[in-house]
Amino acid sequence: MITPYCTLSEAKTELKATSAVDDALLRQNIRRVSRRIDQLMNGRRQRPYFAPWIEQREFEVSMRRIDSHRNILWLDEPLLAYTGVLLGAEDITSLVEAYPSLASPIQALRFTSVSRSWYEKLTNSNPVSYVKVTGTWGWHSDYDNAWASVDALVSDMETSDTTISVADVDEADLYGFTPRLSAGNLLKVGDEFLEALETDTTANTADVKRGVNGSTQATSTISSGEAVYTWQVDEAIKRATMRQAALLYARRGSFQVETVDPVGTISYPQDLLSELRGIVQEFHYA
Repeated sequence: MITPYCTLSEAKTELKATSAVDDALLRQNIRRVSRRIDQLMNGRRQRPYFAPWIEQREFEVSMRRIDSHRNILWLDEPLLAYTGVLLGAEDITSLVEAYPSLASPIQALRFTSVSRSWYEKLTNSNPVSYVKVTGTWGWHSDYDNAWASVDALVSDMETSDTTISVADVDEADLYGFTPRLSAGNLLKVGDEFLEALETDTTANTADVKRGVNGSTQATSTISSGEAVYTWQVDEAIKRATMRQAALLYARRGSFQVETVDPVGTISYPQDLLSELRGIVQEFHYA
């Protein structure tokens, strides 16, 4: 699943585009760039890095990962929030805390009691132990403010609905930017994540893909008035995605360029903007 790191309207703004832009091609470029960013950050893992994904992940208890002095388990993947932690088969969720407490994303988990040890499940007959962490994974530098309430449902959302109705699609959001909803927005309604596929500014509707990014599609009606939230991609990543997608669109059909120099060198266009490569380097999770 590829989560777009900018919306269609944001990429069109970067292009200074008119309605003549091929929206389908531009959206395809946004997804291509977003996936490339994920590959730079995650390697082969088929998960978004800068958007939330709900799942259980497993970590081996080892000297490389455990700091016995502080009684912590270091995570090598960015964790935004956790709902369950298992040490072997034991539920230790209530016995651990995020460390450092205010870090975003969470860097490690710490036992709150000095009487507990991450190694305690290791025995001669069980030489390998794992910690299983269920939670929301991804990168955001300020997770407490990562979801912005931008609108509300104006009609009930039934379990089979793939279109939602809101008060005003193209009104300004809380920061004064328009439109508040566009194709590519990752939305949250209740506990469910949805991706906006198309928007209609006349009908004030959005066609959506439901239950995305590991979330569970609602099994009961969500009532009118429920808040609609949008995921706020870290600004540097959003900006890099906008620029790279706009570049791919602007040079569509061009596969090589000729530089005017004494030897008439033929060179291919740069695959990635240096700006993008430099930005993602800052977000690697040690």
